[in-house]
Amino acid sequence: MAEEFDKEDHTNNTLFQEAVNYLRRGDKPRAKELLTQLLKTDQNNPTYWVWLSASVDAQKERIYCLQTALKLDPENGTAKRGLILLGALPPDDTIQPFPMNRPRAWEEKLLLATEKPKERGLKAFTKSPVARLMGVMVIVAALCSVVVFGFVLPRQTNVVPTQTNTPGASPTFTATPTLFGATAVPTRVFSGPTPLWAYLPETYTPTPQYVNTPRSAVFSDYYRLAQDALKKGDMDAYITNMRLIIPIEPTSADIPFLIGEAYRLKGETANAQKAYEDAIDTDPNFGPAYVGVARMRLLENQNFNAEPLLQQAIEKDPNYGEAYLELARFYALRGVRFI
Repeated sequence: MAEEFDKEDHTNNTLFQEAVNYLRRGDKPRAKELLTQLLKTDQNNPTYWVWLSASVDAQKERIYCLQTALKLDPENGTAKRGLILLGALPPDDTIQPFPMNRPRAWEEKLLLATEKPKERGLKAFTKSPVARLMGVMVIVAALCSVVVFGFVLPRQTNVVPTQTNTPGASPTFTATPTLFGATAVPTRVFSGPTPLWAYLPETYTPTPQYVNTPRSAVFSDYYRLAQDALKKGDMDAYITNMRLIIPIEPTSADIPFLIGEAYRLKGETANAQKAYEDAIDTDPNFGPAYVGVARMRLLENQNFNAEPLLQQAIEKDPNYGEAYLELARFYALRGVRFI
């Protein structure tokens, strides 16, 4: 167990050092991505928040990061200095200014004045490592030329004639006959009644994206990373980034619902049902979550009466199309006919 923690600390230290190096090179987007990844593992690290403030461009985001760092570490001098410079805190004479990590211009001139004069001419050229390497390469090339032209070539007396290819008749290609505009019809196999979506020209595929609630500027990066993971099919990364938004937006029912959809696509029914139920607890009027619970209950028990849940979903959100399709599928599997 201790070895795992040491390995994790080593990985975090490596990522943090890389982020600092990217910031020093001016690559803020890459540094921001690495610092965001570090905060997923340790959101209570004030150092990460301070460096994240240097990788964002908006002043509100910088203030938020520095305020978070100061909240985690009230004695953090760097966070205090940053907030004072940004106008978020009043000036404080007890706060020391940022240290100078490089010499001033007059110091550089003083150092240059005390340096020894550089050597010039042939003497300086011969002391250069590059010049020495070039000299060695010239000597090696000269020795190779002597060996090739003095010993190898004079011994080769046999001349091999150049081979030529005589072209024959041009090949004739015959186009394979195909049906222009033909579309293959996939074979569908169903254990029960044919679902309604099978009769559509384009089959209906549910996706975990139903609602798109606008996110705050500070935490839009989590949502963007989640969407990138979803496009790549990495459901674990999608779920991890979406969970980071829940403490910030505890009243948004779409976040646990989308997490449940991701679990459903992964085949983890228990986790999916728990996420759907969390969405209902957050907002009892959020209709899509009722459809999710009905689906999971039917997977556990095919005889479960999901009609009340699906009717609730339609009542809560009449515009949610999947509720109607799921209810129609429920009726079809049970042989319900309407006159």
